[in-house]
Amino acid sequence: MNTLSRGMKVRFAGQPNNRKNGQHCTIIRVLPNPSNRPESQWYDVRFDDDSIGRFLRRYLVEFDDEKNAA
Repeated sequence: MNTLSRGMKVRFAGQPNNRKNGQHCTIIRVLPNPSNRPESQWYDVRFDDDSIGRFLRRYLVEFDDEKNAA
């Protein structure tokens, strides 16, 4: 699992009871990760409706804008 960077578009996934599940968002901040363990990396994201969330990496799925633009 690779690291995400600020400004990347991702899709929020993995929490079926969350109303934001499946929505696209943008990484706005990569939080410090003192453990250096990828599974412990947290990210702040901004959804298209301007709401903000904080999630672990495992809930954020990368996608290619060009492939999904059709």
